This record gives sequence, structure tokens and C-alpha cells, in this order.
Amino acid sequence: MKFGFIIKELRLTSPTHRAAIVVFKHGLNIISGPSNTGKTYIFQCLNYMLGGSKIPKKIKQAQQYSYCYLEIESSNGDVYTLKSDLVGGAFHLFSADLETSLEKAYYEVLKRNHDDVEQDNVSQFLLSLCNLKSKKLKTNADGKKRGLSFRDLVKFTMVEETKITTDKSPIVTGQYVTIPVEKSVFKFIVTGKDDSDIIEKLSAKEILHRKGKLEMLNDLINEIDKDLKKTNVTEFEQDQLPKLQKASEAVRANLANLNDINKQLNTRRNELYRSLSKEEEISMELSGVFERSQILGEQYDSDAARLVSTIETCELLFSGDTSIKECPVCHNGITIAMSEKDIESVLVACNTELKKIALLKKELLLSRQLISQDRARTDDNILRTNDELKNLERELEENVQSKIRSSLTELARMQAVEKQLTEYFQLTDRRTSLVASRDTIARSVLDKKKGSVDDTNLSSIVFPVTEQMYQILSDCHYPNLSGVSFNEDKMDFIISGEDRELTGKGYRAITYSSFVIGLQKHIMDLDYAIGVPILDSPFVTYRKPERGVGDDQIPVDLAMDFYRYLSSCNLPQIIVMENEEPPLEIESSINHIVFTQSYQHGRYGFIPDL
Repeated sequence: MKFGFIIKELRLTSPTHRAAIVVFKHGLNIISGPSNTGKTYIFQCLNYMLGGSKIPKKIKQAQQYSYCYLEIESSNGDVYTLKSDLVGGAFHLFSADLETSLEKAYYEVLKRNHDDVEQDNVSQFLLSLCNLKSKKLKTNADGKKRGLSFRDLVKFTMVEETKITTDKSPIVTGQYVTIPVEKSVFKFIVTGKDDSDIIEKLSAKEILHRKGKLEMLNDLINEIDKDLKKTNVTEFEQDQLPKLQKASEAVRANLANLNDINKQLNTRRNELYRSLSKEEEISMELSGVFERSQILGEQYDSDAARLVSTIETCELLFSGDTSIKECPVCHNGITIAMSEKDIESVLVACNTELKKIALLKKELLLSRQLISQDRARTDDNILRTNDELKNLERELEENVQSKIRSSLTELARMQAVEKQLTEYFQLTDRRTSLVASRDTIARSVLDKKKGSVDDTNLSSIVFPVTEQMYQILSDCHYPNLSGVSFNEDKMDFIISGEDRELTGKGYRAITYSSFVIGLQKHIMDLDYAIGVPILDSPFVTYRKPERGVGDDQIPVDLAMDFYRYLSSCNLPQIIVMENEEPPLEIESSINHIVFTQSYQHGRYGFIPDL
């Protein structure tokens, strides 16, 4: 199996009842048993889980079940589980087996209805497994198209009990509006060629509409031509824009480097300004201290002069000269005579104070020298900092800022040219696109006036299917078989020269089944699949013919032979629901599920015993 899938398990679940389970295997699967054991209900559930809109019939035995699970396996071995409620809701798709899915693993929500564009629906998922995505089907004689839906294929794979005996066409339903698309589906399945290449014939209204589009596109193209002239772009090299963009990037890189240097130099300049400000503050402070030390020195000199005068006065008084009547310093009159001892004490004190002042003046002189040295160093630092600032300002202006201005000017020029070229190329690209659209629409108007609808008769392509049907019926010993052909008018098959509709119900069911199986055999080695063939009661109305006259006439048990054929054919999977039990000799090679309609022996039916 190159593409497609097989069905592994169908399960109904309920919060209060045991699950209803049926397990399928590769090859032939037969579910047999009397009526009212759930065979048709299984068919309805399978159809529902393959995207059918019709919910399974609400039988009494299944009323307590809420959800339906379907586990499938793709051709490459990937296992998926589809889950849906039983009232028509969306699907949950699990990329896991059914048991894992029951544990509420991650799932993707798939809508039940097909959509040609969106992929989040069960039809697109199943089509992807069959390698049939994006296929187109003709829906009417004018070549109008729609996308292939998986439900288009189900008609050719699943045949219910009420339809399998029909005397109507197995290809078309007979409804006028659906016949073209049903024929297209069958033609596609047989040939593998869809209707994508068909050109739809346009109505007069649509042609008028497209001509209006052509006029609008021509107007837009004319406007673009005017805008192209405004760009003033006449001659340019084909790779000029990439070169310009590359040069702009180089200028931007250089600007970034210059800005980094500018930032570094400005940082250094700010540091120098802060250092200069600090040095100037120090210089002012030192000048103030120096001025205050000068005032202090003058104070020391004043104090020393006063002490010297006092000493001189004491020495005069100490000499004993009685003619001195007033103080030689302050000229106040001397009214009290002082002893020599007092005068000597004053002299000692003055001399001692003079020595202290002399020492202080010496220290003050030393301090003034140190302050002068600090002022000199600070002045040197200020001078040096100012020189560095001047050099830095010059470097900023000459080597950085001027280059930044030049680069910005050059970049602006490049950007202007780049914008001009970009606008020109955008306009030309837009014009090319519009011209292409205009030419496409013009061709479509020309072509679709005539259209190119494929009117191929099915008779010319159905031969491989009729050959497969003939081989199947021959292997099943279909009585008096001489050939299988196709009636184009009735869209049905001719068996041994007789229209299928004229045969009995049992024979119609078997020939319908051979059509379904023959179609599967025809496409088995092709690069697509259409789903699992599922037949509901293909033999229920068949009756074994009576023995003929003569020794060469033998009983023909066509149903049993058909069972034998299905068990030995090499299709990946076949599912049959039937009242009739298969022959014992094929039991070991098939998956036979028996419903007994008895609570004492075997399995009663699909729904477990409550």
C-alpha cells in the first residue's frame, strides 16, 4: 500500500456503560450475524467517522453512548485516532493510538465539513493520507470547478445495504445537478487526472466584468508610467541599488565609529573641564590664604613694634630719671611710681612675647613659601589643562565633528538616491505585476469565451475497471459470464450483454460489489488511494441457483465463491457486514467477527450485554 489507510478499531464510549468495540485487521474483515445485532449500526458509525454528516441512527441499545472513536493506520505506519460526539460535532484528531487518546493527550480540532482552502477539517486530513489534496472537479458543463472532498470518494468505497441491490447507476445518483461532478469523480479515480487544467467557460456577465478589470488595470499602468517619469531615473546600472545600499552601510559604519570617538573625546573634555574647575577653586582658595597670611604678618609686626616701645619705656623708667613725668609711648602722665621689680617683670614679659612673635613670623614665612609653591603648581596645572582643552577642541572640530558632518551630508545624498531608485524599482515591479495580471485576464477572456471543458466519454476510460470486474466475477464463477461492458447512457454496467438493472437483486448486489472491489484493484499500484471498501450485506438477497439439467450443470454458490475471492485478493483491507457465514476453509485467513444474538453463546452483537 503506497498511500491510504486501514481501519483498526471502532469504539463507542459511555460514562456508565462498557465500551462497544470492534477491532479490524489487514485483509478481509467479516462481521456476520442475524439482523438487529448492530452490523448496519457499525456501518453508519464508520461512515459518520469518515466525515459523514448523517449521525448514526439512534437505536435503543446505543442511547447511553456519547462518543465515538476511530483508530486508523496510514500507509507508512503512522497511527491516528479520530474522536467525535454522536450529535454531529467537530473531530478531535490524536496522533496516537486509541488507548493513548483516551488519556486525553494533545489533539487537533478538525471541522466536519470540507473546505477547499482551510486545512483544519477531517476531509483534508483523510485526503492527505490518500495523496489527493488540491484536486479539482468539474461541476457543470461550462467547466466550473470545486475541490475534491473525501466524501466524493466514499460513494465509491462504502455501499450500504439499501443501495447495494439498487438497479440504479453505481456511479451517479441521477440528480441532474450532481451528475457532472459525480462523473468527474469517477473519471478522476480511474485515470488519476483531475480537472485542474479545464478552463471554465465565462458567462457574458463575467466577460464584461473582466473587461472592466482590464480597463482599470490599463489605467493603473498609465498612472505608474507617469510616476516613473517623475522619479527622474533614466540610466542606472542593474546592481546600482545594492551597491548604493552597501556604500550607505559603510558610511553608517564610519559614522558609528566617529560617534564613538566623539563620545570618548567629549567624555575626556568634560573630565578636563571638571579638573580645570577644581584647580581654579584650589587656586582661589590658596590666594585667599596667602592674602590672610600677609595680614597676619602685618599684625605680628605691629605687635612686635608695640612690645619694643614698651621695652624702651621700661628701660627709661628703670634708669631712675625722675624728670620723666609721662609715658613716652602713650604720653599719659605717670602718677604712680613703679618699683624696679615691676618694671623688670614687664621687661621680661615683653622680651618673651617678642621671641614668640619672632618664632611665629618665621613659621608664617615658611607657610607663605609653601602656599606660593602650591599656587605655582596649581597655576601650572591650570595652564596645562587649558592647553589640553584647546588641543582637544581642535581635534574634535577638525578630525571628528567635521567628518561627522561630511558623512551625514554624504549619507543624506545616498539615501535620497536610494529612495529614488527604490521608488523606481517598486513602481517597475508593480507595473510588471499589473501587466502580467492584465495579460492573464486578457487571455482568460479570450480562452474562456470558448472554454476547454473536457467532454471525454466514460466509455473511453472505463475499460480497465470493466476488465477488473470481469476477472473478479469470473473467479467467483458468475453464471454464464461472457463479458462486462459499460452503458454510457445509463451510467451502469452490462453483464454478459444484459443491463445490470435487469438482473435480480442478489446478482445486482454482487456485481455492485465487484465494481467497488474492481475499482480498488485498478488503483492499487497507483500513487493515490480512495479509502477502505466497506460493503453492507452484499449477499443477503442472493439465492443459490437450482441445479440444472445434465451432468455438466453444477450448483453455483456465488456468495461463497465471492467470499473466497475476497479472502485471497491482495487489497490492504476489506470490510463486509453480512448475515451469511463465510466458508469454513477461509476462517484462518480472515478476521471473522461473529454476532450470535444470544447472551448464552458467543458475542450477542456490537453493543455489549448490559
